[in-house]
Amino acid sequence: MFRKVLMLCVIVVPSLCTAQESSKADISINVNGLFPVHSDNGGQAESASASAGALLSFRYSPARFVAFEFNYGHARDTRYFTSAGVESAVHTGVHEVTGAYVLNLPFEISRLQPFALVGAGVLQFNPISNGTSISGAQSQTRPAVLWGMGVNYNVSRHFAMRLQYRGLFYGGPDFSVASLKGKWQPMSQPSFGIVYRF
Repeated sequence: MFRKVLMLCVIVVPSLCTAQESSKADISINVNGLFPVHSDNGGQAESASASAGALLSFRYSPARFVAFEFNYGHARDTRYFTSAGVESAVHTGVHEVTGAYVLNLPFEISRLQPFALVGAGVLQFNPISNGTSISGAQSQTRPAVLWGMGVNYNVSRHFAMRLQYRGLFYGGPDFSVASLKGKWQPMSQPSFGIVYRF
């Protein structure tokens, strides 16, 4: 019996260690800030409140320095439209669904692993009746381009902390209201999260 257990340990333990060393996937939970930029579109000013949100990310690395990332984010903000001195607002739930190509830079300094990313996806803006002063505002999905850079701090083989800056360039929503005009605009999304590798 002892020999069988010993033989099993000799076979199984090295294979588990090899699998752990070659982790190809990770998941992270992040807290991020949303900082839209004020824009002016044909006499109509548009701005949005800064807000905080949550971001869930999954990365798969087919090679050491390359990964593919899939993100889902959620936050709430209020978008303000000003025309001829009259301000109106739409309180929204903002959903982000994006994918990105991630390049892990080929060096590591004191457990710090820098990376850069670029990708695309969509933002969905869902009006919430409380805080909305525009009647007839409808949910709207708009395209977005994503880029960013950041760093992972490797705490252990399976855990890391992630600090990153993400930028979005997206089509501003008009909520299917004829009097509103959407315009492409940038948004800054700094974030901090915890990563689990498996």
